[in-house]
Amino acid sequence: MATVKFTDPFVAQINLAFQIVVLTVLLVSLVFKVKKKFVLHGATMLIAFLLYLISFFMVMLPSFLNLQEFIINYPSNRLSIVTVAHAVLGGITDIFVLWLIFSWRLRSNIQSCIRKKMIMRVTLILWLTVLVLGIVTYAYLWRGY
Repeated sequence: MATVKFTDPFVAQINLAFQIVVLTVLLVSLVFKVKKKFVLHGATMLIAFLLYLISFFMVMLPSFLNLQEFIINYPSNRLSIVTVAHAVLGGITDIFVLWLIFSWRLRSNIQSCIRKKMIMRVTLILWLTVLVLGIVTYAYLWRGY
C-alpha cells in the first residue's frame, strides 16, 4: 500500500476540533429553532456554514487534492471510498446550504422558510452524514493508511 500524503497531523487534529465546534453551533441553532427564535436559528446556521467554509478552504480541499493520486490508484480502498463519499455528499450539502442561505437572506418573515422545511431537514441530515464521514476519513488517515 502506498503512503498517503495528507496534511500535518496537528492541523488535522485542529480541524477535527474545529468541526466539533461547527457541530456545536449546529446544535445551538437547532435549540433556537425549537424555541421558535427563527432569526437566531438562521443566523447561527449561517455562522456554522461560514466556519465550515474556513475549514474547507484551509484544510479539507488541500487534503483532498493531496489524496487524489491515492484515490485514483486505489479506488476500491476504504479510505478512497469514504473520502469520495464525503466529498460528493459534502458538495451536494454545500449547494443546498447555499441555496437556503441565499433564499433566506436574514429575513425576519419566516413564511418562506416554512415552505422549505423539508429541504432544511434533508440538508441537516446530509450535513451530519458528511460530518460523520469526515470523522471516519480522519480515523482512516491516522490509523496508517
